[in-house]
Amino acid sequence: MCLALSSGSRRKKMPYNPVSFFASSSILTETWNSAKALKKSDDFADKPGMDDKKNSRLRKACQQMESLFLSQLLKEMRRTIPHDGAIPENNAANLYQSLFDNHLADLLAQRQTTGLGDYFYRELLDMEAKIP
Repeated sequence: MCLALSSGSRRKKMPYNPVSFFASSSILTETWNSAKALKKSDDFADKPGMDDKKNSRLRKACQQMESLFLSQLLKEMRRTIPHDGAIPENNAANLYQSLFDNHLADLLAQRQTTGLGDYFYRELLDMEAKIP
């Protein structure tokens, strides 16, 4: 995808990079490049040398981490919504909303909608492979 910039009568096409467009942070750039590399790779097989039990425990832990992240994200997003009084603010409503957000986050993590769990899993496998 390219972004066309016009300067007078000439139009110059520049590659569109969302990371450099929004921020020039090296962490964001590194994450963007890692995500692009993961998207291009077709190697979704597990690394050799790991037994199945350890592998499944690591995958489950990464899925739970993704669920926790999504739960916090939903909680913070909900905090930005102005309350108009249609739904009463009390402990029961807050508890129900919290349980709903946690369940929604679990479902999103199970269906791998964001890919964060897979990203954590691959990074941890790579880190483990580098340990002598």
